[in-house]
Amino acid sequence: MKSALKGVGFWIGQKDVELQVTVRKAIQLQEKSEKMQAKYLEKMKQVEAAYMGKLQQLHKASMQKIQALEEQRQNFINDKNELQDKYTEKSRHNDYPSPINVYYYFGVHRRLIWYAD
Repeated sequence: MKSALKGVGFWIGQKDVELQVTVRKAIQLQEKSEKMQAKYLEKMKQVEAAYMGKLQQLHKASMQKIQALEEQRQNFINDKNELQDKYTEKSRHNDYPSPINVYYYFGVHRRLIWYAD
């Protein structure tokens, strides 16, 4: 009976040691997981900061390009208006009819060409 009691006591002791080892491993894994999570979180913040910086840089560059194209467009419109004004002013002082909607005859090739805006 004593040996059976010692056997059961030993078995309970072994199970207690197994439980302690399991708990210790679980605690170690939890600590390791928390450390890894902190590292991953830090890395994700760095990646996000780099991504947002690059995104802002691209946005700024595209806005500058859009602004430059808009200025170029406005310059073209101003040049066109200036040329139209010069043409109308020149047409008023000219005795010849405007080439708009007028036929011109080229004798060598004998064909009519229609000029219009």
